Amino acid sequence: MIDSKFYRNTGPYTAAQLAEMMKLEIVNCDLKKEINGVAPLHLANGSDLTFYHNPKYKDVLQVTEAGICIIHPDNKDHAPSHVGLLLSKTPYRTYAEIAGIFYQQKPSQPSGTHPNAVIALSAKIGINCSIGAFCVIGEEVEIGDDCTLEAHTVIHNGVKIGTNCYFGSQTVVSHALIGDNVYVKCGAKIGQKGFGFDIGPDGHFSVPQLGRVIIEDNVEIGANTTVDRGASGDTIIHKGVRIDNLCQIAHNVELGDHSIIISQTGISGSTKFGKNVIAGGQSGFTGHLKIGDNARIAAQSGIMTDVEPNVAMMGSPAIKHRDFLKQQIHLNRLAKVTRS
Repeated sequence: MIDSKFYRNTGPYTAAQLAEMMKLEIVNCDLKKEINGVAPLHLANGSDLTFYHNPKYKDVLQVTEAGICIIHPDNKDHAPSHVGLLLSKTPYRTYAEIAGIFYQQKPSQPSGTHPNAVIALSAKIGINCSIGAFCVIGEEVEIGDDCTLEAHTVIHNGVKIGTNCYFGSQTVVSHALIGDNVYVKCGAKIGQKGFGFDIGPDGHFSVPQLGRVIIEDNVEIGANTTVDRGASGDTIIHKGVRIDNLCQIAHNVELGDHSIIISQTGISGSTKFGKNVIAGGQSGFTGHLKIGDNARIAAQSGIMTDVEPNVAMMGSPAIKHRDFLKQQIHLNRLAKVTRS
């Protein structure tokens, strides 16, 4: 349920306005019909917009009471006759764009600097920023315009942050250069010392971690995720990367453009991802690997060797997805023979 205490609704919008904003065709609908918000198929009423993109919900589509449904043109004949249709080849993306138009998150704190914040005299803060209670901003920090730091955020000396960035409460950032439109959720830790040491018979000798974290534009980092700074080179998160909650990104890791790292994934030091890699939840990567562009790693996979581009991997130790499924078929057959 979309609660008005947390989100500001900018609607209503007419069907014609929505179609014009999205540059899409609308059918079976009065163009003057007003839409007040968005809702899932099973909860939508006649003044709501919804979407359909997964055949698992075909039965729910038949009984939805939504006023308008965003749907792929190939699926329009599956929709009930009482629902207006906004035709899109990417229904989920269109829904996301319209939801973003309808709803804006209410600010958790006013713009300006809370009187309990501690800001070094040498720090530079851009215009229209919001600095929450008990934030600490160190020497020579640079923060661009339109940034938000929620309560108890700590930005250590020398960090540079671009424009329109958000840092959730209790985020800690050090040794980092951060681009524009970066969204960091609560409790994330960026730039701390990595896990590097030399093992010897008389004990372990810690190796100085002298690098930085470079985060490019339009990156999102999840709650309680950690991104270690480089040992001598840098840890680099390239543009458009999405990192889920509770992930570990070790020193000198490089994540290629628009890669997706799903919750509880751990990536060991110096492993390099290509572009558009997807790492499923709880997957693990040993160090110094190369993961090719567009690779797909299934949940709970253990990656111990390099991965070629455009390959799907599964299992631990991980093998190609098709080979893993063949192994499972043979194991199931063997189990049946053993039982008989």
